[in-house]
Amino acid sequence: MGGKKKFPFYLSPEKKAILERRYQEDGSQSLTAFIEKAVDFYLDYLSANDAGLFLPTSIKSYLDGRLGQLEERLSSLAFKQAVEQDMVAGILADAYQFSDEDLRRRRSESVQNVKKTNGRISLEQRVRGPGWRRTMSGKINPEKSLSQVRWKQFCQRLPAVHRHKGARGTGP
Repeated sequence: MGGKKKFPFYLSPEKKAILERRYQEDGSQSLTAFIEKAVDFYLDYLSANDAGLFLPTSIKSYLDGRLGQLEERLSSLAFKQAVEQDMVAGILADAYQFSDEDLRRRRSESVQNVKKTNGRISLEQRVRGPGWRRTMSGKINPEKSLSQVRWKQFCQRLPAVHRHKGARGTGP
């Protein structure tokens, strides 16, 4: 690094008193060494563009722990949701016996729906989707949707043992 250059450095008496107290607490050999460390730290902070590198260890540890807990919780919820979705898909696949063309069309439609709504699809939107048309007066004109037609087919194929009271239609 070479030699050091002296330059005037002005501080209020209060700041100078704090510096003198702190450099001794820090264990620095001199006030100049302490100020040099402080300047180096601040320059590194400005260069890093990531204040996380300079967080106190306790805060960083706490944040890492909380983020770890959040990650575990979200992973667990995602797994449970995937299991439930797989169960529903299995039940529907057994009941409806979709053709390969039906599945391709349904996947394409689902991808478009998710993109169009940014993933915010509700059951109500799906029920009133393509099978429900608005008339010129603004009233809803229900047409028989594909899901309504398929529901009747499903009920006919579903063994009476699996039907429950309260489900669409009558129970055993």
